[in-house]
Amino acid sequence: MLFNIRADASEKHNLIKENPEIAQGLKKHLTPWANELQPPGMPSGKMTMGEIRNYDYYFGKE
Repeated sequence: MLFNIRADASEKHNLIKENPEIAQGLKKHLTPWANELQPPGMPSGKMTMGEIRNYDYYFGKE
């Protein structure tokens, strides 16, 4: 999900479809950082299908 919190403080309008390049850039930078986290961060091994669905839901599909 992607929001402009200055224009939409209540986060009602998801901008991910209008700004896929921003979502991809965030995902590109967030993934390496998240891979360094210990639980409850991102999994350190292969993600389960449920984890993949959640990741795709929040960060968009590639």
